[in-house]
Amino acid sequence: MSQIIIRKIARKQGLTRYFTGKPCKWGHVVDRYVSDGQCVECAWEWGRKWAAANPEKARERNRKRYVANSEKAKERVRKDRMANPEKWMEWARNGRTADPGRPHHTTGNNQ
Repeated sequence: MSQIIIRKIARKQGLTRYFTGKPCKWGHVVDRYVSDGQCVECAWEWGRKWAAANPEKARERNRKRYVANSEKAKERVRKDRMANPEKWMEWARNGRTADPGRPHHTTGNNQ
């Protein structure tokens, strides 16, 4: 969003974000959330730090989010595959060997 709009108007219009054109406490000039006025960039940074400090909780939260929105996630991947076939072909060729430390998925009793 690049159009300047105040929070009160954004809330009345049913928007989730608004833009003031002014920097936040940390100097980011980006959208803010209508719900709490927090800068989107600061919220993103906080989320990454929280996830790094709470990996199990973050993993469970992401799993629940995926289960609740699995069709949207699958559609996103399908669209990305259509838009970036070279990337996906490269992944198919060596994706499983690109990271030797990455655990391989097993099925059944092949653990």
